[in-house]
Amino acid sequence: AGIAAMSLDTFKCSDNPNGISTLSSDQSVSCGSSDWWALVGLAVAAVGVYLVGVGGLFSYIVIIAPSKFGNQGFRRRWGFLFYRFRPDVWWWGLLYIGKGICTNMGYMFFRVGVGQMYWIMTTVAVYTGCITLFFPWRIRAINALDLYTCVALQFVAALLGTYDYAESQAAPSVANTIAVSTIAINLSPLLAGVFVAGYIIYVHKHPALWKARARHIELLTPALENFSRADLEEKTKFMDGIDEWARTSIMDALHIISAEFQGVSLKARLTDKRLTSKSLSYSSTSVDRRRTSNSSATSLDPSVGKAGSSSSNNLHNSTVNNAKAAAAPAEVGEEGILKSRMNSKNNNNSNNTHVIRFQDYCTSEESVMTESTKLEGDGR
Repeated sequence: AGIAAMSLDTFKCSDNPNGISTLSSDQSVSCGSSDWWALVGLAVAAVGVYLVGVGGLFSYIVIIAPSKFGNQGFRRRWGFLFYRFRPDVWWWGLLYIGKGICTNMGYMFFRVGVGQMYWIMTTVAVYTGCITLFFPWRIRAINALDLYTCVALQFVAALLGTYDYAESQAAPSVANTIAVSTIAINLSPLLAGVFVAGYIIYVHKHPALWKARARHIELLTPALENFSRADLEEKTKFMDGIDEWARTSIMDALHIISAEFQGVSLKARLTDKRLTSKSLSYSSTSVDRRRTSNSSATSLDPSVGKAGSSSSNNLHNSTVNNAKAAAAPAEVGEEGILKSRMNSKNNNNSNNTHVIRFQDYCTSEESVMTESTKLEGDGR
């Protein structure tokens, strides 16, 4: 906003009682005079470089960010554009810069103070609505502070719009009251910022809140397990029964867990993959290797193929049994615990059988290769 204000400063003119328009920042320079035209060239160059050039570059970086954010060099070079905002609202920086540019352009279009104030109120109202829709800042308290700042700015603009009329038409006491109210409201965001800073430090540093967070993580695991065990009809009934805010929260959690923990983005979102679970990727790789080994064993020896097929069936049956156990309601008491242990033992035995048979196949394959070598030697 500061660079935009300085770049457009040459084009901000105000009227005077003598009918001559002068620069708002320097009333010794008349708009349209030779001195003013000498400044226009520099102003146009500044607008071209800072607003059009840099603004276009930032827009391009924001557009390609979802596909390039995994690159560490890209994050180091352009991270300042994104790190203050939520990963799924990474483009908010453009809107934030656009608000500053639009606010300063109002001083170019309107030379009357009331018109300028209404322009500011309109721009800030649109920005406030966007904050309410997206809540873009990473820290929740910063969103509240930004909203309060916008509301305070609209109050100040409304009071300044009536100050000139009150000073000339109403009693001086009314104008003084408006002036004091304007100053108080204008300074209130600073006090709110101090309060928000203290709250953020408390939330991130207090030991009791860290213990509460650890407790929430412990409660999250069984809650997700119970939800996963329910059938589709029960889950659908649950999602239909909760309110819209709750559904939105669950879907937001789904997007976050899928993108950050599983490494699969369901919607546009910036992620550097540093929080992706290593156990998930290892499990997927080990399964692929096991399938490759089984297919190779089947193709080399028919007898081993039968064993491999049997072990695969055992593995499939154990997987089905696990799924059935997960889908069934949890049994409590000694009987339920005993059944759970027996199922776990059977599944482990079937998996061990699969591994033993595959090792037997490797041993038999080595013996076959040895016999083949001996026969070739005898033939020679």
